[in-house]
Amino acid sequence: MNVELDTIRRALEAAPVCKGLSWGKCESPTDPREGTFPADLTIGFKGKTYPVQIHVRRILSKVAIERVLALKKSERSFLLVCEHITAPQADILRENEIAFLDISGNAYLNLPGLQLFIVGKKKVVVPLVPDPGRVFHRAGIQVIFAFLADPYQGSGKKALLNQTIRTIQAQTGVALGSIGAILGSLTELGYVIEDENLRFLVNRKQLFEKWVAAYVERLRPKMVTRRYRSKGGAWWKDVSSLGDGNYWGGEVAAAMLTGFLKPELATIYSRGELRRVILDADLRPDPRGDVEVLKMFWGAWPVGVRESCVHPLIVYADLMASEIDRNMETAQRVYERYLRDIIEPRG
Repeated sequence: MNVELDTIRRALEAAPVCKGLSWGKCESPTDPREGTFPADLTIGFKGKTYPVQIHVRRILSKVAIERVLALKKSERSFLLVCEHITAPQADILRENEIAFLDISGNAYLNLPGLQLFIVGKKKVVVPLVPDPGRVFHRAGIQVIFAFLADPYQGSGKKALLNQTIRTIQAQTGVALGSIGAILGSLTELGYVIEDENLRFLVNRKQLFEKWVAAYVERLRPKMVTRRYRSKGGAWWKDVSSLGDGNYWGGEVAAAMLTGFLKPELATIYSRGELRRVILDADLRPDPRGDVEVLKMFWGAWPVGVRESCVHPLIVYADLMASEIDRNMETAQRVYERYLRDIIEPRG
């Protein structure tokens, strides 16, 4: 199922009921603009109809709001659909006369004779879709990450997807017996196709979004091994090296990659020895500390764009896991700068 269309369906199911108001049925786009508007909708009120194009922003960050405001300059009417819209975000959208719906039932609509504004409904947790072959559980999450992060993705025979099962096992750490089943499930779900004896990864945007959701919900919580309390401030800037087998993730990695974020939580992915860092930085054990250490779950090959940081895929997922606005805004910057070209390749 298309993730954007599923978000629209959920939002329409949760849409408020009002006498004389009908939300219509989601239709395929009549004038898609590079995927910006995935669907059309005709809203009815007291016998009159109002056609709109739907603009989906599943996660509404500050950057996303800025883009939505820019769309307002278009002559076309549109309806913004999101997973969740906070009260402050709703106020901004209403002030700018931008109609919206989310899957919690929050809404704003201004039509002749009707002004509808519902805000403050709590965020609804979106369950993951059924998972044939448990492809979005631990082993599948590890394999999908390797395919998405593969620097040879889309390069035919060089791509990890087209290597032997043993090579994939070496890169992912997943048992040989599980890899074939995962490949079969990815094919069944429409994420892998075969052509002239080569496999290709398709529908990457949807696969990426499902991978992020599965990683945040099912794998990441199990990777946290311990936490520490730092001396505060930008202590991480004084760390010249984390040592072999250790990498920055989350907010610190995002700050290094974008220069935009002021980290409050430091995340370290580790397969090596951290004792020297702990001593030099004077980190103290604290279950609620501002430094978290997670196990690495990927194979030993270069996956990042900066030697001291994990791959941007993990940085993005770490930021989204926090559900903090400033982090989600930075996640979009990471996506635009480092991920869009591999998740949404041109041509």
